[in-house]
Amino acid sequence: MKKRISLFLCFVMLFVCASAVQASGLTIAKDEDALEEDFQFPFLAETDELAVNVRAQPSTQSAKVGRLERGTQLTVTGAEVGKSGELFYCVLLEDGTQGFIRSDLLIEADIAEAQRAENPEPAASEYQLIGNKKTKKYHEPSCRSLPAEKNQVFFESADEAESKGYAHCKNCD
Repeated sequence: MKKRISLFLCFVMLFVCASAVQASGLTIAKDEDALEEDFQFPFLAETDELAVNVRAQPSTQSAKVGRLERGTQLTVTGAEVGKSGELFYCVLLEDGTQGFIRSDLLIEADIAEAQRAENPEPAASEYQLIGNKKTKKYHEPSCRSLPAEKNQVFFESADEAESKGYAHCKNCD
C-alpha cells in the first residue's frame, strides 16, 4: 500500500512540475533532435558584441577560426550544446568558413534591425576597447576582468589594439 501511495505522489509531483514548466513557456530539449526542432535553420544573424570569436568546435576553449566585428552578418546553420552546457550556433561566414559562436553573442538580423530603428547608435566612446598597459591585453567594456583605471588605454577597434601589440583577453569570450 505504501508503494502505491508513493508512486501516486510521485506521479502527481511530476504532473505538477510539467504543468508549471509548460505554463512558464520554458522548453526543455531532451536531445539534439529536439533542439533542432526549436529553431528554424538557416537564419540570418549578426554579432551583438564588440568583437566575437568564431571557434572550431562548440567550446570557448576550442581553437579560433576567425573573429568578427560588431554588426557582421552571417548565416546560422544549426545549434549544438557544448560540453559546458552552453548553446553554440553553427555558423557559415561569407568566405565559406564554418565555425561556432556562443548563442548569446548573436542576434537575429531582423531583431537587430528593429532595435537599431528604435534606438539610435550609441556614442563612439561606448564602442571603445579597454587595454591594460601592464598586461598588454585588451578587453571589451563588459569584461569581468577590466584593468584598474590607472592602467587603462582605449582603442576604437580590435585591429588598432593588435597593431599596437595588445592581445585579446580570454575572459571576454
